[in-house]
Amino acid sequence: MKKILALSVVAMALVGCQSTQQESKPVVEKSPAYLECNFGGEYYEVAAPKWKCEPNTNREMYAKQASGSSANKSGGVAHQRQLAILDANRTLAGQFKTDVIATIKSSSGTLGIDGAAGGAGATKDVSEALVNFELKGTEIIRTMTGPNGHVYVHVGMPRAVLQQNIDLALEVVQEKAPNALPTNVTPAQNKQLSDDIAKALEGM
Repeated sequence: MKKILALSVVAMALVGCQSTQQESKPVVEKSPAYLECNFGGEYYEVAAPKWKCEPNTNREMYAKQASGSSANKSGGVAHQRQLAILDANRTLAGQFKTDVIATIKSSSGTLGIDGAAGGAGATKDVSEALVNFELKGTEIIRTMTGPNGHVYVHVGMPRAVLQQNIDLALEVVQEKAPNALPTNVTPAQNKQLSDDIAKALEGM
């Protein structure tokens, strides 16, 4: 009888140990699947179209693309859409200006601009000259309303108007920042600068 009781106690102890060991195992929580593009915030697990995060999806038709959004619902859907369009066009224009400024700066030696005019001075002058520059001929590619109520817009600058915008930007620079470019630029040099800007915009 004593042996039976002793065995029972040992068995209970072993079961108790096993239960304790099982309860002490850490709980591994599965992390949510990574989404290439999502709507952020509380909607980070909701997939968004690729163009929202990587707008340069159609390089054959558009030289440059950008996306914009608006969370402002106070003026109605139409007003919210206009704000999203403005946001996208601002981003697109900013990318354009950055490439123009960088190309002019890198080409300054070739064009014969020396000293302060060809360095930081030129960059500052060109930047200020283009501060209010607006792109011509941009197109709205698509719009959508996300699950968060935000309106998203995808815009692009067609290749057909790329050269027009480059020419207009260079005219503005020559008018408002004459020291950024030499006055005796030859047609060949001017074309080379224009081509360099186009390549920069296209990411070539």
